[in-house]
Amino acid sequence: MKGVLIISYYFPPCGGPGSIRVLKFAKYLRDYGWEPLVLTVKEADYHVKDTSLMNEIPPEVNIFRTYIPEPYRLYRRLTGKQMDEPVDISTVPTNHREGKKLREKLAEAFRATLFIPDARVGWLPFALKKALQIIRANDGIQVVFSSAPPFTCHLVACLLKKITGIPWVADYRDPWTQAYFYPQRPPITRMFEEKLECKLLKEADRVVSINEKILKDIREKYDLKKGKKWMVIPNGFDPSDFEDIEPIYDDSFTIIYTGSLNVRMNPKYFLEAVGQLCVEKTDFARDVKLVFVGRTASDIAPLFKDTRIANNIHLVPHLPHKECLRYTFGADLLLLLIPEWERSEVIMTTKIFEYIKTGRPILALAPEGEAAQLIRRLNMGFVVHPKDIAKIKNQLWKIYNLWKSQNLQVLPDEKEILQFDRKRLTEKLARIFNEVLEENIKECQTVEN
Repeated sequence: MKGVLIISYYFPPCGGPGSIRVLKFAKYLRDYGWEPLVLTVKEADYHVKDTSLMNEIPPEVNIFRTYIPEPYRLYRRLTGKQMDEPVDISTVPTNHREGKKLREKLAEAFRATLFIPDARVGWLPFALKKALQIIRANDGIQVVFSSAPPFTCHLVACLLKKITGIPWVADYRDPWTQAYFYPQRPPITRMFEEKLECKLLKEADRVVSINEKILKDIREKYDLKKGKKWMVIPNGFDPSDFEDIEPIYDDSFTIIYTGSLNVRMNPKYFLEAVGQLCVEKTDFARDVKLVFVGRTASDIAPLFKDTRIANNIHLVPHLPHKECLRYTFGADLLLLLIPEWERSEVIMTTKIFEYIKTGRPILALAPEGEAAQLIRRLNMGFVVHPKDIAKIKNQLWKIYNLWKSQNLQVLPDEKEILQFDRKRLTEKLARIFNEVLEENIKECQTVEN
């Protein structure tokens, strides 16, 4: 069996979408002739943990965890945050500073100036040293695969290719210097990072991303030619995750949101629309129940104290993946939040595909972009601009009346949904590995001759 070294900061017990994407690849690659060896971190400051995901890792998969100097304790001291409060300064949008304390602004300015490519750059020497040890001890490693963010993972992989000659496949789960959460860097720092990104893109044998929009933007920014180097492997769902799920049903008109709520994923406009509707429509106020499952940042918490809707809100702390799906399956309506920030139109999280798999109607509060197009194409629900309170309110009222008349349902395109099966997506990744390996063998033979 051919070996692939996977480099990813996010891996269980991390419970975020980046972790799940890499986990599912590792879970199914052996079915397509590739033995995954995973290099990740130990004792990391993950903002979301889910130890239940550890049970999905096949026992044959070798996992190597190395030390990482996490900067988060220092960040908490500087900003006055509690030690158990989740933070992620690798993706703090420093261009969105409204209401932030001076200490937070200074800490984020420090990060934006010195942490290149991200706050996990301190992992570089530890990851590189361990990766070389793994490669020397495993002659069968024939491809390196890195998944980012954090983009330090790509830097490690690129250096490995330079040192060993092993071909490298880079996975862009999010854009890098074009991301909506990209920090406001000093011009010279940004210029250096853009040159770094361009160099790494040219070195990669394949660049994979979750949608074509991200790849198109990258190619246009750096004037790179379109071709087989650029491949789309979207996020998806694992059918095995949906086996033996016992939905949590409620007699109320139940709207469910799963995932973290913070300055990026902010329900402010949705809650205002619900509040207005509760004042205007007593039957809606009586029947509606809002359930938010996941972590809620402290700066978002005051929104839930609105007296118009406080009694209609149920906050559920972060749950293991399977338990979270019980709420999702029991929803009358699933709420999807996509922020309206520059370049947020490329967002396509794992949650979207898990929502789709449930077959429940989705209310997507999203700007025009990849997520909105997908919901419409699959006939999975309703799309409204995330800041248009009047339209959100009108759409909610229509949906509520469909629910009252027992006509709230969607008729998805089942055939198209199947293309997002995680096992099928892993097969596609394995084919990419086969291609780069074959190209590398031919190149070596040419050099020898």
